[in-house]
Amino acid sequence: MAATVAIVLLTGIALGVQQEFASQVDELGVNNLVIIPGRLQDGFNFNLGGASYFKSEDSNSLQGIPGVSKTAMWTFVGGGASAGKKRASSFLVASTPEWFTMRSFNLREGRLMQEGDRMKPVAVIGSIASDAMFPSQSALGKKITVNGSEFEVVGVTEDKEAEESVLSFGSFQNLIYLPFDLLRKRNPASQIDRLLVQIDESVEPTSMIDKVEGVLGKRLDESQFQVLTQKDLLKLVFKFTNILTYLLIGLTSIALFVGGIGIMTVMLLSIGERTSEIGIRMANGAKRRDIFMQFLIECSFVSLVGVAVGIAFSIGVGAAIRHFTPIKPLFPPDLLLGTVGVGLFAGLLFGILPAMTAAKKDPVRSIQRG
Repeated sequence: MAATVAIVLLTGIALGVQQEFASQVDELGVNNLVIIPGRLQDGFNFNLGGASYFKSEDSNSLQGIPGVSKTAMWTFVGGGASAGKKRASSFLVASTPEWFTMRSFNLREGRLMQEGDRMKPVAVIGSIASDAMFPSQSALGKKITVNGSEFEVVGVTEDKEAEESVLSFGSFQNLIYLPFDLLRKRNPASQIDRLLVQIDESVEPTSMIDKVEGVLGKRLDESQFQVLTQKDLLKLVFKFTNILTYLLIGLTSIALFVGGIGIMTVMLLSIGERTSEIGIRMANGAKRRDIFMQFLIECSFVSLVGVAVGIAFSIGVGAAIRHFTPIKPLFPPDLLLGTVGVGLFAGLLFGILPAMTAAKKDPVRSIQRG
């Protein structure tokens, strides 16, 4: 049972986290391309926040490609945001207004950043940041301080599902958006960390990668940037979470081995207590293979009962975790069926020795000992 709980519950939690990651990527939109500085190396080692060679001219050049609807620029801002003594553990991003038309935003109050806000000290904040700095009041029109400068909150975005996610700290609801052009004026040395490109809905995003790379390649070396689609980002997510899943499977395999040893020990003890039964059965014509199959089936049955109880317990615990925490474990049918199969295999594997021991019993001595 313990091994089953370890397998089902931990794998279910890993699958739930994987789905949360995928949901975050989905928020970018299927027709948006993300251009990062540097290139992927072995799936993970890419330039998250290091040197970027992007310039504003790159965004303008991309805008001229047929099939490109609009482009936007992001700069990651260091430091933190506060309102009086209240601080928000939020990510700060300086963004051009185009970003707010490239994906769908739900507003709790106020408005999104507009064209006329490029040089204004305004901010659009996520609901998580709003609740942290203004827990019992509206954030609209209030001032927040970012690295010593004041910004007026003109809008608060909201997404209940993202807020309740275990990954809410990294969601769009935990972002604070500042005007890109104002930031660049105040700090000309700040770099452009991301270029975002929206593709016309009538055009397949992957078909635009070569065109985008061709335009950027005129000024940048191919090692200085990479164009990623939503599918590419999802591949990264699944590669990362699959590694975690494999680690969990490795750990739970130990529990499975220990559980199998426990079943085998119990069955060996049972054989010692049922020596007389074995002898009587053999004296009445049962063959050694019949005895072998009897105990092998019994061992498999014990294993399957443990699996069934473990699955039921795991689903119950998973429901409690889902209700009381942001974690949302998933128990798809293939996971449950796979667990049953693993349990049956373990029962058969660890039942071989007890079954062989029972089958080798001498019927005369077994009756005498009984």
